[in-house]
Amino acid sequence: MRAFAAQIAIPHSEFTLANGLRVIVHTDRGAPVVAVSVWYNVGSKHEPAGRSGFAHLFEHLMFNGSENVPGDYLRPLQEAGVIDFNGTTSNDRTNYYQTVPTAALDRVLFMESDRMGHLLGAVQQSVLDEQRGVVENEKRQGDDSPYSAISDRTTRTLYPADHPYGHSVIGSMADLESANLADVRGWFLGHYGPNNAVLVLAGDIDAATARPLVEKYFGDIRRGPANVRPAAPVPTLPRRVEERITAPVTSPSIVRTWAVPGYDDADSLGLDIASGVMAQIDGAPLQEALVRGARLFDNVSVSNATLMQGARSRSAGASPRASIRRWRRRRSTRRSPASSRPAPPPTSSPAGRPATRPAMPAASNRSTRAPNRSPTASSPPAIPTPIAATSLIIPAARPPRCWRWRANGCPARSMR
Repeated sequence: MRAFAAQIAIPHSEFTLANGLRVIVHTDRGAPVVAVSVWYNVGSKHEPAGRSGFAHLFEHLMFNGSENVPGDYLRPLQEAGVIDFNGTTSNDRTNYYQTVPTAALDRVLFMESDRMGHLLGAVQQSVLDEQRGVVENEKRQGDDSPYSAISDRTTRTLYPADHPYGHSVIGSMADLESANLADVRGWFLGHYGPNNAVLVLAGDIDAATARPLVEKYFGDIRRGPANVRPAAPVPTLPRRVEERITAPVTSPSIVRTWAVPGYDDADSLGLDIASGVMAQIDGAPLQEALVRGARLFDNVSVSNATLMQGARSRSAGASPRASIRRWRRRRSTRRSPASSRPAPPPTSSPAGRPATRPAMPAASNRSTRAPNRSPTASSPPAIPTPIAATSLIIPAARPPRCWRWRANGCPARSMR
């Protein structure tokens, strides 16, 4: 598997500015467009107690204008002929991206650098209140989904309360309500410096062209404090945990989730491949055995949601109630005896540009040239034994309907 992974190579150039901003450039002349993305080394795992949801809230604030690009961030992009744009927040990182015609690259770099170095002057109480309301509504919509409790309960049971992965990315209502301007500004100054970011340019661009543009727009932003990677050990549960939850669901579902190593572990790739082989390909064993063969489930899925310092390997199936009863009977007659189970204030501000900046480049979505459309010319690692696991059984009935959920510390091969 490692030999196969080593064969996958995307040609690129890389350089780093004096302020720590890392820049990656991939050249593809297939179309006169450039994809611009900025990845910040900050996610929900960096949030201290009482500040859950800050990373995601800040993602929303970044789209409400900066000091030299006031108002909606989308409007200048639309004028430039933007093809797509968005931002995402995870446990580990936050990213912002847009794809624009090559002629609009100057404008996009200006805008991205302005919200990296000149954002705080545009973050007023009214903006904070508005975006806090948007995030809270987003959270309510998620909580209204009958199956939303699966992820929340799994997180709370797999991880200790003080674990970096022990709370949801969107945060709690109480923490969102308590956020004030001082907290938000401190979060920006502590995490959004150029030395905590990676700028990626891919498309109709090369490093020789990109470097002077990046130096022009990002070069005078001062370094910020370096983000500290929190300790996030893969947890071990002392015992199997089982819960039953009532909710108005239409189909029963059985979900099991294990806490397993993340990207920083050599075995994470094997877990990704195993999850695909088990249920995601045509003729996968779980599909053949449980869906087409025994017809116990309408569908079965397996996923490995990999994080930087951990992951959740999950199997799930949905089926009518009668099939759930059959599955339980088969499981109880084939179960073997359970085996024993192992039991800071910022030092400098990234908003350190001179008070005045050049005007934002004019919008232009015309290509300066015709597109070049010429065509582009060992043994797998052992899968680690999970050291913590959860499962959720959701029998459906007329409301109220039950969810049954389990967490254990058993190895994968003892699962049935």
